[in-house]
Amino acid sequence: MSDNSKDYQWFVEPLNPHTNQVLGQWLAPERFYPNMEDENNKKHQFWLVETYDFITYISKCEDMKFNIFNRLGRFGKLRSVNLLLTKKAKQYKSFSELVRLASQTPQ
Repeated sequence: MSDNSKDYQWFVEPLNPHTNQVLGQWLAPERFYPNMEDENNKKHQFWLVETYDFITYISKCEDMKFNIFNRLGRFGKLRSVNLLLTKKAKQYKSFSELVRLASQTPQ
């Protein structure tokens, strides 16, 4: 079984001014998307991040508050995947399993 995580784009939605400011300092301005729609047609402000490892890193900072989204490829629908940072996520055995779960369409 191959790891399809490289096919995903990862986005962070800052939930407070501090998080937005820090992301703005760490990431290039062209990675900011101020008006993108998720799969439910709700608009958000996102920062595109290079890998999920970056999200893991910033999740360890107590003052960083954000939501996580991803999409398959460049044109897939943006989906909320906040489950990846919850305690419940620890029950999954691998990153690949989390990506598979996050990519499933809700019933």
